[in-house]
Amino acid sequence: MNLILTFEQAQEQFPEAIQDIENQRKAGKSKNKSIPLSELKWSIDWCVTGRSYSFQEVLQKATEEKPPEPATFEEYWEGKKGCYGVSLRAHLRQSSWYSHLKEVPHQIIDLVQKSWEEDQTENARIDALTPEEFDKETQDLIDELSGNPGFVQVNISFPRKENI
Repeated sequence: MNLILTFEQAQEQFPEAIQDIENQRKAGKSKNKSIPLSELKWSIDWCVTGRSYSFQEVLQKATEEKPPEPATFEEYWEGKKGCYGVSLRAHLRQSSWYSHLKEVPHQIIDLVQKSWEEDQTENARIDALTPEEFDKETQDLIDELSGNPGFVQVNISFPRKENI
């Protein structure tokens, strides 16, 4: 994912990363290395990394008791911030230069917080559904997905929270 920046924003927030990118450009063979930094397109690129699990581990985790969900975004962020890989990117045409950022910028944290809050709202809505409403909504989603090519339905039953 990326977040577009102006050169001025990048220069103000990430002067060391810009210097790193400039050093890469000088050392490289790109035909675009003589173009001024202000003419490049700038962005913050980020991704969320995760661990892969075998099918057996997934099934095992499904039966284990889950730890409590974080009550605040700060608790959530403390457990997840190491999962974010973030770089400053400068590019022009087919040339790109990257500099890894040690800290996650506030713009990305703000986007993650907004997403977390939306998830919390949706989870509260789902938790408030009656079992009949929950089953109907689930079936509606399955019906919608089953019309897509490549959809495979696997039925695994998990108890709802109130049955645990």
